[in-house]
Amino acid sequence: MEAPVEAIDSLAQIIRQVDGSNSLGAAALAEAILNHRDTANAMRTFNRDTVLERIARKEMGVKTLQRRGRDDLDFYEVGVILLKNALEAAYQAGMDAANRQ
Repeated sequence: MEAPVEAIDSLAQIIRQVDGSNSLGAAALAEAILNHRDTANAMRTFNRDTVLERIARKEMGVKTLQRRGRDDLDFYEVGVILLKNALEAAYQAGMDAANRQ
């Protein structure tokens, strides 16, 4: 599955902040990223977008939630039952996430 552009941009920004000179090794970079104040927020966004993409694909047959700039790719005709199933899955995912905290 392709990562959402926003998540990639957020991670790239964090990498630039913690290692703008590209001098850290892999382990030091990973540690710096995990300790960075914006990492948790970026991960929440990535996880949320990943869950929404999975629900859209599974429940409604939507290949991606990324805007592709063409009506035939960006608009779907979806039955009310499929929409209801997707909304219920999203609600359940939110409840599960809240219970984990």
